[in-house]
Amino acid sequence: MTNKLLFNAATSRFLLAAYVLVLMPELHPGLSDERPWVLGYVAVVAVEQWLIWRGVGGKVRAVIGGVVDLVFITALVHWVGSVTSVLVALYFFASTINTLVVGSRIGMLLTFFGATLYATVVMLAATGTIAYGPHAPLGLIAAPPTFAQGVLASSITVVLLTVSNLIVGMLVSTNREREEALLDANARLETLSSRDPLTSLYNRRALLDQLHVELEALSPKRPLALAMLDLDKFKRINDERGHSDGDALLVRIAGVLQRTARESDVVARYGGDEFLVLYPRSTMHDALVGAERLVAAVRELGIEFDAQRPVSASLGLTAARHGDTAVTLLQRADDAAYRAKREGGDRVVQCAS
Repeated sequence: MTNKLLFNAATSRFLLAAYVLVLMPELHPGLSDERPWVLGYVAVVAVEQWLIWRGVGGKVRAVIGGVVDLVFITALVHWVGSVTSVLVALYFFASTINTLVVGSRIGMLLTFFGATLYATVVMLAATGTIAYGPHAPLGLIAAPPTFAQGVLASSITVVLLTVSNLIVGMLVSTNREREEALLDANARLETLSSRDPLTSLYNRRALLDQLHVELEALSPKRPLALAMLDLDKFKRINDERGHSDGDALLVRIAGVLQRTARESDVVARYGGDEFLVLYPRSTMHDALVGAERLVAAVRELGIEFDAQRPVSASLGLTAARHGDTAVTLLQRADDAAYRAKREGGDRVVQCAS
């Protein structure tokens, strides 16, 4: 349910109440006697509008609003003549609004409720149990409907209401299915645009977007650190065991990095055998603890994967400082990772910030 649709539904109720209060007494003078009931309906509509504005009640509120509408429409139709009044068309309008707001299934139940109310009023008038059109101009109504006329009017209205509601419900369901399919497709596209297809980690673009956000928010109370992780001896795996094994190892390393990192850390594949880890709200000391865990986790996995050719990680770590850009921060992390590799790999090297 969209707020726009809910507000439009409430607006239509106010317009109906205003029509009954201002214009209809000119055509049906007796309706002035029912002004308290109309004002009560306006009060209910006002409360519902306030609940919509506050976001309270959800579908239950919408169902109650639909029931109130149908009861008011039934009273209005009874006052002016249930068989001869064009206001019977309000049932079709209410049925459409209800289906749009609460969905086809509940909308159909409300339609049956409204049809039952109408049929009851018509048959009560046809049998003389209640007065027919007590506030209708006398010239427009010669006599109440006969029993047969009441049955015919009720049957036609019930059938037309049901058929029209089924059509609207089918259109609503089809439209919602299309909307859901579009949302799913957009979600998949978003995933494809932000995730590495091999490892399912964030890709370079997604991490750079997050890095720009964090750099803009950088402050003494919101520090930031970045790690560049470069695998040691990974090329040998590809050369001696094949790229399929190399890809399998990358996937396993990605999983280890994701599990070892904190929930707040952002792990991404930078390209090839390089990974980036963003440490939001972390000092160099905080990030160093996490970086050491990552290197140890890769070391353990490398031995498990191939003890004869164990892969390890060279990790460069740097902290962001005032005036840094994504380029300068990445360059420092890359330089530190290169130093770690030159010093033998399987270690963390910090870049002085």
